[in-house]
Amino acid sequence: MRLALVLALGGCSFFATEGPRPHPGPTACNREMKPVVADAVVSAIAVFAAGVASLEHGQGGDVLPPIGIAGFFGASSAYGFVQVRRCRTEHEQRPGWSLADMPAVM
Repeated sequence: MRLALVLALGGCSFFATEGPRPHPGPTACNREMKPVVADAVVSAIAVFAAGVASLEHGQGGDVLPPIGIAGFFGASSAYGFVQVRRCRTEHEQRPGWSLADMPAVM
């Protein structure tokens, strides 16, 4: 039950990061690393928990869920890192429009 809750609430980078939009127009993507860092921290904590369970000679049921959580959050963090990097690179090439550059709509 706890595993399902963690997986349902986690993986911020899968949902909070996206790649840049195609030309023309602004990139309109997330350049923040906060979701990526959050996923990486949860993954590291899960790896630590799996290591402690393994050192304490835990059974498969004690070691496998943290490994699964670490894999899920690690994959989410890697995906988010790639998307944020793509967004930052593209934003340097074509920064977002300012209000002065936008056409007037009446």
